[in-house]
Amino acid sequence: MSKNILITRSFDRSKLFSNYLTEHGYCVYHEPLFDIEYINCNILFNNNISSIIITSFNACRAILANKFPKNIKIYAIGQQSCQILKDNGYYNIEIAKNRSVLSLIKLIKDNNKSKELRFCYLRGQVISYDLKKNLDICGFDICEFICYKTKEYQSFSTLLLNNINHINYPYILLYSQNSAKIFYNLAVKHNLVEKFKDSQIICFSQQITKIVKNLDNKIWNDNIFNYNNFKFLKNFYD
Repeated sequence: MSKNILITRSFDRSKLFSNYLTEHGYCVYHEPLFDIEYINCNILFNNNISSIIITSFNACRAILANKFPKNIKIYAIGQQSCQILKDNGYYNIEIAKNRSVLSLIKLIKDNNKSKELRFCYLRGQVISYDLKKNLDICGFDICEFICYKTKEYQSFSTLLLNNINHINYPYILLYSQNSAKIFYNLAVKHNLVEKFKDSQIICFSQQITKIVKNLDNKIWNDNIFNYNNFKFLKNFYD
């Protein structure tokens, strides 16, 4: 099997990971599936927000785009996603173990027994788990704010379409439910579903895995995996 790997993110959004893969002998191809538009979050500064909750790399970017105070408390999933915040001077960050929303919720509960602080969940338009509802039920004061929007691409890149007949992609990485749906829809549009039937579709959460398995296509079902199944991915992200 070749060591080609298709990442459904741009190089700018996965630079460290791409370099890591290259150093370990992988040939990395990038196929971003949408553009990101960050939304002005300044209204939050007048709402007595004590802590921010984020569950995506794009939410990290939104914090930078809106120049949140460097000392604001941040609860997050993923050491690698938060590295960009640390590199830009944010230091008051608590990161959940196991890269899961449930472990993030446990961390918030354990650290805030009094439930006196006001939280804001920064999120995109599509989420895999209703974190706000869970914390609402537990008695936390929490609002949510859509801090970025996505603009889906209507086609695969010219580079991928030109390469598809002579380059195989044994590994395809899907980072979100949205990415999974867009990738599949574009594969259908370009009649490429069969081309990816031998690829290992690697998902970064159980929710993404469920989405892919529930797609109309059943050809991929035997080749859908969680990133934890791959040591070279687990070593980087954990």
